[in-house]
Amino acid sequence: CDIAALVMAFLFGYLTLIFTAVGVFFGFVYSHPKFCWEDRPWLSIILNATGHGALIYIIGWTSIIAPRWEMLLRMLPYAIAYGGVYIATTIPDIEGDRIAGKSTLAVVHGERMAAIIAFALIVLASVGSIFLKEPAIFLTGLFSAPFYIFAAIKGGRRYVTANKIAVLLMNLWVCFLVFPFVLVLFVIVAASRIYYTSRLKIRYP
Repeated sequence: CDIAALVMAFLFGYLTLIFTAVGVFFGFVYSHPKFCWEDRPWLSIILNATGHGALIYIIGWTSIIAPRWEMLLRMLPYAIAYGGVYIATTIPDIEGDRIAGKSTLAVVHGERMAAIIAFALIVLASVGSIFLKEPAIFLTGLFSAPFYIFAAIKGGRRYVTANKIAVLLMNLWVCFLVFPFVLVLFVIVAASRIYYTSRLKIRYP
């Protein structure tokens, strides 16, 4: 998958290739046992916010138009929002991560603190997106906020539903803006279902 991503990025130019390579590197140091940055609470948040939030936006931008300072500003809501969503994904896994010896923010500081930080980042991203004219983040935050509030009240596995809603809304908004992405999304979901079913024996996504 990494090789395919790099080859496709090359077709859009050297700059897009460089940013894609950085994203691949982030994925490597995040999960490889020698580095395992996923076990470092704040570093893992920064890595996810940068890799899945900022870099994805930059790759999309540079594949179409030349980079500008405006790009660095407008990517911020995406980076902040993804940081918040990532923190929310660690909350349902607290017990398992604690047993496995992982040091996520939720494990180190507890569910309540993790929930406060996650929700604050999501709200900050949604508000900031208004001023930066990024409706995708604003609408995603607006319609997923009730689910995060409900999850904060009930706790535990409710965050799984809230995260799924947020990811679904963002993807639907992308499909609305770029309709051919529907086909890409279908392939990703189908391939993920096959992988998780055959490799890990679970139904996901």
